[in-house]
Amino acid sequence: VDVKLGPQIGDPFPIFRYEILAEDGVSSVADWQGRYVLIDFWATWCGPCIAHLPELKSIAEKIDPERSALLSISLDEDVKKARAFIASRQMDWPQGLLGQRDNPLVRQQLGISSVPVYFVLDPTGKLIHRSLRLHDAVSALEDALKQSKDEK
Repeated sequence: VDVKLGPQIGDPFPIFRYEILAEDGVSSVADWQGRYVLIDFWATWCGPCIAHLPELKSIAEKIDPERSALLSISLDEDVKKARAFIASRQMDWPQGLLGQRDNPLVRQQLGISSVPVYFVLDPTGKLIHRSLRLHDAVSALEDALKQSKDEK
């Protein structure tokens, strides 16, 4: 499997479209520009991903939608299964589906070889943090939000 490093800190995050899981339709990572974004890549077959759901739900409830967003993107291939899982776990923050974890976007452009993985983007769409640990990503998001507030 051809996996590359993916975007590095300071690089523009790859713009890609994903299926919206709450409804029929598609969206783009570019739609979130203007805010800091924590992107959570996960899957229903991933034990650690499922273990982080309570913390993600708590983050989603506390986030200031004017300044930041939490976006979860599933790498499940079965959209019906992903939708049912999200509904059963009351994952009511923005959810997307890329599917096909072995596709070139996931492996090469994003450099994802396992999940969960977390990316934090600044309001211009540049990568400011990448982590396999949710706590580190949340800390990076909080630090960026505090710094941007202090600069105003």
